[in-house]
Amino acid sequence: MGAQGRLTFLGGVLLAACVTSTAALAADFTRDGVINLAPAQILAISDGFNPGTRWQGFLPFPAPITVNAGDVLQGTIGFGSNLLRIRDNGGGFFVVGTVEGLEQLIAAADDAGPSRISQTDSLARFTDVRGPALQTGGARVGGINDDGLFIQVVVDMVSTGNEFFASGGVYRLGLVSGGPFTFDGVSLSVLSEEIGIAPRALGDVAYRTCITGETDTGPSGTRACSQIASATVRSAIVAALFAVPFPRHCTVPRWLHGAPM
Repeated sequence: MGAQGRLTFLGGVLLAACVTSTAALAADFTRDGVINLAPAQILAISDGFNPGTRWQGFLPFPAPITVNAGDVLQGTIGFGSNLLRIRDNGGGFFVVGTVEGLEQLIAAADDAGPSRISQTDSLARFTDVRGPALQTGGARVGGINDDGLFIQVVVDMVSTGNEFFASGGVYRLGLVSGGPFTFDGVSLSVLSEEIGIAPRALGDVAYRTCITGETDTGPSGTRACSQIASATVRSAIVAALFAVPFPRHCTVPRWLHGAPM
């Protein structure tokens, strides 16, 4: 092969490598939006021992998206002109094993296909929290068995007799392997002993839902947000629950669907 032939061959190899590399690049789907809080979204439920409540809202996408291995679906969801109130009255809800008084924050995107095992890297947390919150979210890397992607944060978010308020939530659903999945929206769910809706205080500029990739820096009233690289919070309870691939309802059974309050 002559020098020109070798150069032509090398150019073809480099072009093929470039095309292959480009095709393999992961996609980040950012879907922000607003879920306006409404009383009909709050249900009376039970953990099998203690009564509690669940709030759930759904953010539809303008068009369906398909998430492949390596892709990330993320976004920030605001609660409009109201705040979500999360309270622990000391009644024991939600119980996991011998641990009582837990709260849950769940972000989920569902596909119409069957359940399958996927490896995920996900997080969910509340934004712009006001009040004595102990924890506002969490992150998890590991396997799930579901018809889509989800993260289920199960932690003690507020102590007995206290409550906190949130103006929205951040979600990140990363598909490490598995899929593909096609989604037309994402849902947020909150489980707590008592959940309510409160209006924002007039002139309270501290409540501002930060955009994707930012985190609020505290209730200083400055509306300041700072960049975050990734979430690393992981409780011992969540680590124990998520040690193996599991379906979403292993800690939120089907009977938790409840009835409107």
